[in-house]
Amino acid sequence: DVKDELIDRFGKIPQAVLGLIDIAEIRNKAFGAGIYEIKQNESAILLYVKDIKSQVVSDFLMRFKGRCMINAGNKPYVAVKFEKYTLPLDALKEIFEIK
Repeated sequence: DVKDELIDRFGKIPQAVLGLIDIAEIRNKAFGAGIYEIKQNESAILLYVKDIKSQVVSDFLMRFKGRCMINAGNKPYVAVKFEKYTLPLDALKEIFEIK
């Protein structure tokens, strides 16, 4: 809706603005999924979760079979691996199913 409104008012949306909109959507979806921090570690995205036993974590494990790992230490997280040259924003868009 935000993109449509911007197009109606200002015309074509610059790529930088589209990136900011994607980041806002990722942050919103992450918060709703109980993810409070996101980091990149080499070729993996680390999603720090409040509850390692949540349905969201189970869903990630099912969706990213063979590419997903759980660390249940003091600060639990789910790591989702990606190809070496995948941009972090593209990886996050795939994780949170943003088109």
